Order: sequence, then C-alpha cells, then structure tokens
Amino acid sequence: EDRLWKNGSTQKMSLMEVYTFDKDKKINDFSQWYRVDPKNEFGRPVGGKFFGKTKSEYTGRPLVFSNRGEVAVIEQLIQDYNNMNAEAFVGAFAEGAVIEGFEGEVSTISIERLKGYFETTTSVTWTPYAIVPLKIYNTDPASGVTVFSREVRAGKDGSVWDKELVESFYFNVDGKIDRVIQFSRGITKQ
Repeated sequence: EDRLWKNGSTQKMSLMEVYTFDKDKKINDFSQWYRVDPKNEFGRPVGGKFFGKTKSEYTGRPLVFSNRGEVAVIEQLIQDYNNMNAEAFVGAFAEGAVIEGFEGEVSTISIERLKGYFETTTSVTWTPYAIVPLKIYNTDPASGVTVFSREVRAGKDGSVWDKELVESFYFNVDGKIDRVIQFSRGITKQ
C-alpha cells in the first residue's frame, strides 16, 4: 500500500490481510499484519542503538517502544506526586528501588523519606513534556522510560525550586520501577 499525504509525506508498507465472511458472504471481520518499508518517512518499529555503561550481550542491539503500561504508571506517578500522596507514589516502586539524583546523591525510595520531603513543601507541580518507553529489542520485558518534564516546588519557607528534568525510570520484569536516574537544568531565561 502506497500512501501520499496532503503535506507531501509518503508512506509505504506491505500488508497481509485475512478476511472472514458471514453466511451472507459479507465481510464481518479482518486482521491485518504489516511490514513497514525501511524508507518510510513515518518511522520504523525498530531503531536506535543501545550501548550501556559497560559492554554486555545487549551492546549494539536496537531499541523498540515498550508497551507494558509504563506510560500509565508514570502518569499516575505524576498525579500522586502532585497530590503529595507519598503512599500511592511509593506503590509504583519495587522494594529497595534506588534514585540517583541530579546532584549525584544516591538514595532508596521510601514512604518515610517522601513524607518527610512533603512536610517541608506547600505544593509541587510536575508537568511532563514527553514520556518515552523503550526496551532493548528481542529481550525480556524489562524497560526504561525517559521522562522530559518541568517541576516546580514551593517550600513552606517561601523558597521556589524550578527545574526542567530528564529522568530515566527503569522498570523490572515485574513492571515495578527499580531505579531512577535524574538530570536537571535551570529554566531558560527569555
């Protein structure tokens, strides 16, 4: 199938379709499989390349989007965080999950730690720009989700913390977050 879009983009794919007919010889269902042309302007289902911090059996493998509900988990995590609900927020994490903060600190996520954090805060607003779930092609279902966002925290002491963040949330095979790595930058002055 060749498609030409109004903006001039082209899309080509090979299709295999199976049609089922009812007793009146009318199509009542169909299934479709496709192979995307490698020159497709709309992207490919496999791409990029994984390197890792150390060489391993996964080094050099391509990446694919993951679809095990990670986006919904991150959206709920953001909602729970903005509501300053420590118990619900911590529920998305595996036991002993580690956070590597943007200043190099490493800590273990816990309800007590988060409750203490919220005690000094009047409000938080964590706004995502993009949520990108990826995994290494043809491996177990463990995945990583990169979240681009902005976070504003208002402290009870009148302080305001305002940063743009890039965070990697690593999901284990059980679908729980077991590691977070965070990077930040100040807000660009206009």
